[in-house]
Amino acid sequence: MVDPVYVVDTDDRVVDVNVAGVELLEEGAGEPVGRPAAEVVPLYDSFDERTGDSDVTVERDGSLRFFDINRTPLTDRTGTAIGSLLIYRDVTERHITEKRFERLIERSSDVIAVIDEDGDITHVSQSVEEILGYVPTALIGANVIENVHPNDRDELSAELSAHGTEYGYTSSYRVRFRHADGEWRVLEVRARNLLADQFVEGIVLNSRDVTEKERQKRKLERQNERLDQFASIVSHDLRNPLNVATGHVDMLDTDARSEQGDSIETVQRQLERMEAIISDALTLARSGEVISEATEVRLEDIAHTAWQNVDTAEADLVVDTSLALDADRDRLLNVFENLYRNSAEHNETTGLTVRVGSLSETFGFYVEDTGEGIPEDKRDRVLEQGYTTNREGTGFGLAIVRDIVRAHGWRIAVSESDEDGARFEVECSEVPLEERPQTA
Repeated sequence: MVDPVYVVDTDDRVVDVNVAGVELLEEGAGEPVGRPAAEVVPLYDSFDERTGDSDVTVERDGSLRFFDINRTPLTDRTGTAIGSLLIYRDVTERHITEKRFERLIERSSDVIAVIDEDGDITHVSQSVEEILGYVPTALIGANVIENVHPNDRDELSAELSAHGTEYGYTSSYRVRFRHADGEWRVLEVRARNLLADQFVEGIVLNSRDVTEKERQKRKLERQNERLDQFASIVSHDLRNPLNVATGHVDMLDTDARSEQGDSIETVQRQLERMEAIISDALTLARSGEVISEATEVRLEDIAHTAWQNVDTAEADLVVDTSLALDADRDRLLNVFENLYRNSAEHNETTGLTVRVGSLSETFGFYVEDTGEGIPEDKRDRVLEQGYTTNREGTGFGLAIVRDIVRAHGWRIAVSESDEDGARFEVECSEVPLEERPQTA
């Protein structure tokens, strides 16, 4: 046998030992047969007399080895006890694996718990103390439903009961769970039924605290509501009188004497500027709304379509990317339109080249030109709302770009191209939209 085996008599003396058993003895232990087992057999006194089993740790050659030890009584043909058989089963690899996973679980930023088929907690990770304020032992034996918000209990109980016998079943929930200080915390819970797994024998709950995320989401929703109200005011309450004024100026232009022509032209120009400001303000108001739906879009198609929508005069476009992104197509199109417009308005378009490509070190894209570039001391300001160096500009274009990029969960930076022109880099999240679990 590869496992160490020892045979001892009723006087606790060694009467036989196999080769593996001799190798496990301490160096210099000498011949074990005939000697007291307590002197030579490793940890002989640690056996549980009630079960005949024991788990021991033996140090040899500077490393630890772990054994499950089974002690079986030996009898003669008449049933009289004549000794015991000890088998040391080496479980070192299993022990190391168990400890590794135990350490990983205990250091997880999520709460990992196991409940039985009745919903009683049989195990909970140490992280519960940091996240929910409970000492792990305080929750062992308690029913998981006890600390769930009353309004979330029925649906969660029904879901767990319905699939309590369905091995391997997984589902996600969002529930409110009572913190040790009494506060309700929002948990995103993923459950997996492993009741039939002999090593688990329970339903595993992996819970993440998303309370702050939920608060931020509600804050953004309220912000979006205010932006919608603002957009409605701008769209109706300002545009209507503007349209009336524009119509009357057109009539005056038809009947006016020549000496009034310059004044009327000035009024027309200012009315057109007001219309541009209103249009940009509406776009800006909606640009920061959180992206709730996205589809896969190809950057190459977006880049070419946006170029056709903008008056870029004699400038040229070079697209050197086949990147695919999950994005709101219309709003991403608006990003490119504003970046193209920015290049055309701030540079002489003759000989100007605008290039679109993929970032080399991170997941994302860039838009750059061969123009005059943006001075380093102004790069932090160009994305600010209202900042412009063009007297006819509204200062909203690049702010719109910034807000749409942020609404996707991405980041934008301003730098310099290899040809000293302006360069805008957008670093994208590889999975910009999270898979949202069911709300319990």
